[in-house]
Amino acid sequence: MKRRPWWVWLLGALLAAFAIKFATRFPWLETGRVLAGASLPLLLLATVVNLVSLVAKASAWHLLLRRDGVPRWRSSLDATIIGAAVNTVGVAASGDAARLHVVVQRDRVALGAAVASLIWSRVVEAVGLAVLVVAGAAMLPLPAWVRPIQAGLLAAILALVALTASGSWAVLARRAPERLRPIVQRVAASAPRRHLVAILALGLVNWLTQWATYHLAITSVEGSTPLAASFVALLAANIGGLPKLTPGNVGVMQASFVLGLAPFGVPVERAVAAGLVCQALQVLPVLLAGVGVAGWHGLRATAREAAAETTLAVEAMSEAS
Repeated sequence: MKRRPWWVWLLGALLAAFAIKFATRFPWLETGRVLAGASLPLLLLATVVNLVSLVAKASAWHLLLRRDGVPRWRSSLDATIIGAAVNTVGVAASGDAARLHVVVQRDRVALGAAVASLIWSRVVEAVGLAVLVVAGAAMLPLPAWVRPIQAGLLAAILALVALTASGSWAVLARRAPERLRPIVQRVAASAPRRHLVAILALGLVNWLTQWATYHLAITSVEGSTPLAASFVALLAANIGGLPKLTPGNVGVMQASFVLGLAPFGVPVERAVAAGLVCQALQVLPVLLAGVGVAGWHGLRATAREAAAETTLAVEAMSEAS
């Protein structure tokens, strides 16, 4: 059995100590009262809006996949749902591995094309978030820490769009290190020049509906909430959840809500309640949808097979280098 690095045990001990301290000092009764008073109609609306964001994400990825594989749209949607469901019970990139596994197995999409499309899908999501941040920083009264990154993100957006529209990625790929050049060239060759506007629009819809989900979740427990508060909570949760250290980012989202909503005077217990509600909206319906698409045993088998395939691929790349 492979021994874990020392830093994993240290990180686990620190997280356990923090969890114990948090559990003994947090106002659980008050948080329970807040959750009990949450608005059911707003929660139902937020659930529907969150599922729309998943459809937009799947549609953008489908347009990226069509360049090489032409999978069925249903396969792209099912793969996205299954990947999101696996993410709720897994860590790191387990959901992405499951998405790749589904389209490769179902529609025989070439693995290289699927990986390249997934990388571009993440780029599109990053551009969509950057557009949202730039627009939000221009229109909303946001905390000071958000505004300094506005100009940098705007420059990054313009550079990415210009490189993609002009087909200049291939030129940059030829200058990549020799060991990485084949992979970089494969990704560069898949740059989404066709349907670029539609792909970017779907990426932005994905983020707008996620923002709406956060806003509705916070409003359901807090009442009237400024758009800036839900916007900052969205940023804090996504930045804090980048490493995906816990299944479904449990704990990370609640801490992000506390930090994100504190500048707007939201009490800790209400911020944690909003984080719990938002996470439940993003986890439970998606997990049920994943079970509906693949079945519980199929979902577990997909996660297990995808993880094994990812491990083999990483080992092969390490040996090749």
